[in-house]
Amino acid sequence: NMMAGIPPFTHVCDFEQSLYTVHIGYCPTTGSWTPGGTWTMREVSIGLKNGLELEIVDPRMEEDAAMFSWTPVRPDTDIAFAMGLIHVLIKEKLYDRAFLLNYTNAPMLIRTDNGQPLKDTGGKYVVWNPKTRKAVPMGEPGVTPSLEGSFSVDGVACKTGFQLLAERVNNFTPEKVAQITQIPQGAKRIRDIATKLGRLKPRSALQISSVASAKQANVIQKIRTFGIVNMLLGNFDKPGGIYFLQPPLTSGGPYYMS
Repeated sequence: NMMAGIPPFTHVCDFEQSLYTVHIGYCPTTGSWTPGGTWTMREVSIGLKNGLELEIVDPRMEEDAAMFSWTPVRPDTDIAFAMGLIHVLIKEKLYDRAFLLNYTNAPMLIRTDNGQPLKDTGGKYVVWNPKTRKAVPMGEPGVTPSLEGSFSVDGVACKTGFQLLAERVNNFTPEKVAQITQIPQGAKRIRDIATKLGRLKPRSALQISSVASAKQANVIQKIRTFGIVNMLLGNFDKPGGIYFLQPPLTSGGPYYMS
């Protein structure tokens, strides 16, 4: 989580106000391992009364899957599934553009020769200013940088981080992902889930169990990919989205007591 820009074990979903949550490989109620498992069950119960819909993506029909909506998936193809969601969110422009520009490194210029972020002479990361058609330091006041595109800065070919992401998932169409994941009615199912996430943002989220994922060899890429889905939804610190808890958890506080 820290490698993906997310504090470890300290972010949860605002189930009470959320409208749609997709859970990968675990049940949010009976499958919760955290010290706040009972708390999670209570929050989900309140959310269900407020209109929350749950989607369980898991090879097994767990308790929650039997009660709500279940998408059976081939074991350990979660990353392909998430890449399919990203593909649809980008192609259909269902992402939160303002969030990506203001709170992520999506507009950062990346060198195409070595894959490293481009820096100015002062060592600052840079973005492309479409008004002046020049590279400027990231976060410069009054600048709304380009989110997509390819550019040349002093002879160095660059693309934005978002552009590289779009190219990376370009071949992960719902049809291709359906073949990998073996989801029944796969292409339509994947497209429907991604569309619902995008239309209900920021009161929607992709949820996983870090402990369950940690048992798999590709866990780092899995956490990163799932984090990207939530970043595209712009749901961090938003009602109905994902919020952060104050560490340390062992000291008690809202996580245990609220």
